[in-house]
Amino acid sequence: MIKRKKHINRYWGRFFVAIVSALLISFSSVAQPVNDNCTNASTINITSGGFDKGVFTGTQVDMTASTSQSGESFAPSIVVSGLNKKSVWYKFTLPTHRSVRVSIGQPGSAIQAGNVGFAVYKTNNCLPADKDLSNKLSPIETFGNTYHPCVDPGEYLVQVSGSNGANGPIILSVEVGESDPAPYDKLTNASSFGSMTSKSYSTDYFVECQSIDLAAEVCQTSPTFQSYTKSTWHTFTTPAYFDYLNVWLGYLGGGDGTNAAKYGYRIFEGDPSVG
Repeated sequence: MIKRKKHINRYWGRFFVAIVSALLISFSSVAQPVNDNCTNASTINITSGGFDKGVFTGTQVDMTASTSQSGESFAPSIVVSGLNKKSVWYKFTLPTHRSVRVSIGQPGSAIQAGNVGFAVYKTNNCLPADKDLSNKLSPIETFGNTYHPCVDPGEYLVQVSGSNGANGPIILSVEVGESDPAPYDKLTNASSFGSMTSKSYSTDYFVECQSIDLAAEVCQTSPTFQSYTKSTWHTFTTPAYFDYLNVWLGYLGGGDGTNAAKYGYRIFEGDPSVG
């Protein structure tokens, strides 16, 4: 009887060790996301140097083992919602004005609605603060999206954060489209002075959400989008005979005079309707 009791004790001892080992293996299989820290933000690549339009998806990550960094801050609405316990980071770049929709979802249903949200910062500096929050792409406190038709060019960081219940994979995507309103932004909707038969022609309009179509459209004297990020198009037909042509650009009011606007123009010869 004594030997049988010892045999049973050994059996349960091995079973206990096996259970503990299995639990440890299961826990260690959920790794900390590579983009857990802001400095390792995962890039959402907008193709063609950022000029393409469409839906661009970031790397799917599991937030189960994600953490918050020392000194990391969260948008006020994110804090109020209790979604400041953990986070992962993404980043993307806009070389020109675009309409932008940032969306967060999940491949299944592991995370309940209200346990995950995100905030968009217009900066590439880690760690961003409340002053860096985008004034056009509002923080979201659940699965869903934030949208604006006229988002400025620049570097953006997206902080996806959650409560302690945010245990599962998430997917972040950025949808990029034409900005609006943008009069005369394309050659197809260019303003027309028509056939020039008198001395003076003019047009005025708001310069706001215009864009450039690709890097090659940038003014030749400054081949970087940081200097020139938008353009407009205008057409005219010269008479058979004329002595000279004078082009005048003016800025009508607004501003405090502290930031000088940079602008220029190029003139192309030919009929735009035939390419």
